[in-house]
Amino acid sequence: MNPKKDLRRYSRALVILALGVILSSIQEIKAVGWMFLLIGILLFSPEIMALIRWTVLQIKLKYLRNKLPDTIQQILKEIDSFTPSKNWHSEEGYQGELQGHLKHKFPTSRVEVQVGASRPDIVIDNVAIEIKGPTDDNAINSLPAKCIKYTKQYDYLIIVLFNPSFSKRNYHEIMSGIKKLHSHVEILIK
Repeated sequence: MNPKKDLRRYSRALVILALGVILSSIQEIKAVGWMFLLIGILLFSPEIMALIRWTVLQIKLKYLRNKLPDTIQQILKEIDSFTPSKNWHSEEGYQGELQGHLKHKFPTSRVEVQVGASRPDIVIDNVAIEIKGPTDDNAINSLPAKCIKYTKQYDYLIIVLFNPSFSKRNYHEIMSGIKKLHSHVEILIK
């Protein structure tokens, strides 16, 4: 962080905020004033911009999810409805519980099936499910390699992230790259 650069950014943001307050009090140009207020707030906080990007990504994912085949939508719905009994300290706890939950609805589901160099945590028909949890930045960073391997062997990949502790910025960068390169990958955060 550069203190001089931050000071300039904060000064500009405060000027724009003040201008927004003044303009929003004038009835004829109230909308312009609100726009200046919003711009000032956004300039003031890069965290707000990261939050906006995160929200837009989540909205896009929900929209695209509605266009998936029925089987994938059913699997996603079942995973969405799943709640682990506790916060496990390793992936295996989440994997065991989720496998048990999915087995009722999808009796053909299997655990850690080796196909080539790939071994996803759970497989249902031709859908691989990769589980990460607790999910930190290192776990997020390992996902692109998993996507490359699993999308060669399976029609769809569902990534389930339990107990997230990753940075939103890192998540956004990795996930936007994954979605850009792998259209048949769905990501759920639990």
